[in-house]
Amino acid sequence: MSQSTIHSVLATMNKREAMPVLTDKIRATFPYDHPDWAVVVQAAHSSALIGSGDGMRAIHQSKISPSMILDRMSKRMVATIVVLIENGSDPDGPAPTLNVLAHVAGAFGTGNPANMLDAAGNSPYWPFTPDYYAHVLLPSFGVRHEQALDIAFKNVEVAATITEILDEVIPTPTGDAPVVEPFNVQLNDAMVAPLDAMLSAATGGTITNIEPLFNEVTELRSQLASTTVDLAAARKAASAPVISTAPIEASGDIPKGTPKRVNAQKVFGRKHKLLNFDITVWDWDGPNPHVPAIDPHYVFDVHALSLLLQAWEQGLNTWCSGATGTGKSTLVLQACAHMFYMCRRVNMDADMARYDLIGKVDVRTVEGGGSETYFSDGIIPQAMVLPCVLLLDEADAIRGDINYAMQSMLEGNPMMLTEDGGRLVHPNPHFRIVATANTVGSGDASGMYSAGVKVQSRASINRYSVFIEVGYMPPAQEMKVVKSHVPSISTTLHDTIYQFVKLYRTAFKQGTITTPMSPRNTIVLGKIGSFYEGLGLTPHEAVEIAIASNVLSSADAADVDTIRGIADKVVGGTVDPTEDADAP
Repeated sequence: MSQSTIHSVLATMNKREAMPVLTDKIRATFPYDHPDWAVVVQAAHSSALIGSGDGMRAIHQSKISPSMILDRMSKRMVATIVVLIENGSDPDGPAPTLNVLAHVAGAFGTGNPANMLDAAGNSPYWPFTPDYYAHVLLPSFGVRHEQALDIAFKNVEVAATITEILDEVIPTPTGDAPVVEPFNVQLNDAMVAPLDAMLSAATGGTITNIEPLFNEVTELRSQLASTTVDLAAARKAASAPVISTAPIEASGDIPKGTPKRVNAQKVFGRKHKLLNFDITVWDWDGPNPHVPAIDPHYVFDVHALSLLLQAWEQGLNTWCSGATGTGKSTLVLQACAHMFYMCRRVNMDADMARYDLIGKVDVRTVEGGGSETYFSDGIIPQAMVLPCVLLLDEADAIRGDINYAMQSMLEGNPMMLTEDGGRLVHPNPHFRIVATANTVGSGDASGMYSAGVKVQSRASINRYSVFIEVGYMPPAQEMKVVKSHVPSISTTLHDTIYQFVKLYRTAFKQGTITTPMSPRNTIVLGKIGSFYEGLGLTPHEAVEIAIASNVLSSADAADVDTIRGIADKVVGGTVDPTEDADAP
């Protein structure tokens, strides 16, 4: 959690809203069963801050627990612990630099708590005292002793807040504009005469009056203060998601469209915290041929979907990798379908030429029988001017010259068409780029895709910001998709195919089989098996035919015997489905 995030939590959330955010961070590093929490609880039991009386001291000894201790702190004090965690190393590592919970435990027994209680029996420093701030906590950040004393004791009635620690102790995060305060010094008559004399002596009599110089410095300082505020605001705006509300006017086959902001949970019909943010969806006046159709059988991986959507919200290029048939392209197409987002899909195979992507000079006939040359835009210029997703399929097969031609586009800059007199094509604010590939551009170590995959330039790969690994869905979930495609599938046939898929995927992950089998194969197994079962064959006989015709017939020769062995094991009844906890 960055310092700017902590600042934002403290500034925009009340305690009820902030506590889950902050305590989740603490628990991620120190679960409540971490042994160091026992030391904290024991220290709290013996502390004068807890016991009889009002406020904090009214807590009953038997109720002391890690969650209670955090709950009774102010949100600023909980944020202090988060800051300590962020600035310390792994507490279970070989050489921790900061034992965070030791600070919390030590705070209960440091100083004189009775002096720190207000009339209601509350300590604004809970559980830290000024003594602890001055002599232990702040020095752990490398703060000089004098500065620590100044921070801790500047106001004994109000705690040294987390904001003070962030602003006065921890450096401003990299990239933020330095804060320049206006010049607040005032000259009086008693100062002017001696300062004039010193200034005259220092300049050899060239400048004899300090007031004009002082006024000029004051004005420049004020202007600089104003400029830094404007710069900070500009940087914040520049880092914000690119969200345009301008409608798209109708043109040709594209109807008029209006962007709207809707919560992703509502758009995709899934209530999940990873989808609890607003996204841009489109409302078109008529059918849009570039919006993919919704597949009612498709099941989203929430984690992959969340990464994809946040990348689009931030205007980041995305690279989706995974084995054949895991649904990389389908993830993008179905996300677009639910958002009514236009998508232009292009296969980046070896035959893809520069003129296909960028464009070319062509000739056309004009009225009167003559001809003229003109520049015909390629796929990229056509897509860039639209609010659409450009889907680059098989991106790890792109030729080097093509990749470099796309770099200005990948950087979010206008593309210069040198063939068209240097015309610039500016990207639409809603234009997004997604690449799909079997690898992440570094070549194929498995050997399964080496015939088509190329090692891509690191300069090109570096222009992608979000990398999503798309894996096969769990077999039980995959069988739900099969059932949606083949509603009449029998239970025995269903379970037999399920066992085959589960064993096959395990062998594939272990490298025993190198031929991938996608959900498309599984759906076909269900369709073929159901057909032959309907002709009177047993479920096992029907599955045998389905596997032979769909899987074995297209498998690599080296995998055939292994696949046949898996099929024999399943069809022969040697796999007990009751042993499988994942069975649907």
